[in-house]
Amino acid sequence: MKKQAKKQKAFFTAALGGPEPWKGKDMKKAHEGMGIQETHFNAIAGHLKGSLEELKVKKELIDEVLAVVGTTKGDIVEPEEPKK
Repeated sequence: MKKQAKKQKAFFTAALGGPEPWKGKDMKKAHEGMGIQETHFNAIAGHLKGSLEELKVKKELIDEVLAVVGTTKGDIVEPEEPKK
């Protein structure tokens, strides 16, 4: 988890306009084949929102962070296979 936390910190820093550019894999390649569905993505976004609220981050900034995270959804979420 330490490695994952380090990657997430680097990604958020870059995505939110920090001084260091993102040097990791692009989101699509990094999450390809993981079977991440919209419910998974939304759950993680909900945890992020809850953490920011718990830290008493202003709502406007939380909304901005979630908007940035939302731009990655198309690269992270895999299309659901049609039900038979």
